[in-house]
Amino acid sequence: MTQENSPLLFDDPTALCLEISEADQERAWRECANVTHPVSHWRAFRNRLALAVLLPWIREDIDPHAAVWPAPMALSAFWDLVGGTALTANGKRWVICLDEADGTAPVHIPQEWLDIPAWAADYYLLVHFDLAGQWLRVSGWTTHRQIKTLGRFDPRDRTYYLDETFIQTGLGGLWAITTGELLLTEPTRASQSELPGLTVPQARALIERLGNPEISEPRLEVPFEQWAALVSYDGWCQELYARRQGLPPQWSVLEWIKNGVSELAREAGWSVSNPIGAEARSAGSNLVFFTRVLSIADKTCELCIEQITPGVWRFCLRTTLWNSRLPAGTTLRLLTENLQSFENNEVHAHTAVEELAIDLTLEEGEGIVWEIETAPKHFQREILQF
Repeated sequence: MTQENSPLLFDDPTALCLEISEADQERAWRECANVTHPVSHWRAFRNRLALAVLLPWIREDIDPHAAVWPAPMALSAFWDLVGGTALTANGKRWVICLDEADGTAPVHIPQEWLDIPAWAADYYLLVHFDLAGQWLRVSGWTTHRQIKTLGRFDPRDRTYYLDETFIQTGLGGLWAITTGELLLTEPTRASQSELPGLTVPQARALIERLGNPEISEPRLEVPFEQWAALVSYDGWCQELYARRQGLPPQWSVLEWIKNGVSELAREAGWSVSNPIGAEARSAGSNLVFFTRVLSIADKTCELCIEQITPGVWRFCLRTTLWNSRLPAGTTLRLLTENLQSFENNEVHAHTAVEELAIDLTLEEGEGIVWEIETAPKHFQREILQF
């Protein structure tokens, strides 16, 4: 929705302005209630509000199947650490980048969105807020390549920004490009190098240090390469968020046995499907049975974790419908916490099967990451501790 007498639109008649309703603001504020640090809370509120306003418009005018990244249940953890949201529309990756304060100052884009290869996008939408006037303005757009070749880098807050002369203000050209009606004469992305990784002890030390909630901007506390390696891994990002929120261990299966499935794990979809302890043993069933419902290629499936005996666990993937099968080509894979393979760590369906299962002996404190091919909808890696 646009309005002819909006001050933001008057300043730049080529900009797109969308109305921010009071209901949108109240909902965004309410959905950020669990973010405790004031800086993180304000960042999460503004990013959630921008997404609430922009996504319906993008789905209506650009691509009805536009998908948000990271997964919806991971957004709070993500915005606690870094501002911005990515989405995929018409086969291209976009990033929504917000100004740091209401007004018309240049939009500064966090370095993570340019220099972490898995986060980088084709197009970057530059967005300004006028919360008092209840308007959001998309003032322009640019590409990864343009930012890296023409932009300026501010080492104080690790952000990139472009002079106004290099920002494309007409959105019509972007829509024509993303729908294939117009072709760019240059690539949208600059070349990138892979970043060094972290060992598990290094990651644990960083989570311990940066998990202090009194640190308002943990992204600026350590060298960028270390920070990027930490936050680009979903499992470590989730653990850092839980630590900063003062939550007990959220992904410890042994803690789930004692106290029930944790708050963040429930939000991710985990639940208890069998009685635990003496009742289960007397019934002759396995000791523990946790499940997570997944959507895989439009089929509803569930990942199950069963404790066969103390220290021995079964990971099982199956469909939820009676007489339904997993399609040929489906793979269930387990990895170590730092994403390394090990002997007999995966099972593959060469034909349609009822289930795929892996039995594994684990030591106390060991972390396991699961993967499935084809990847489930909204897939985020999680480190399950045993």
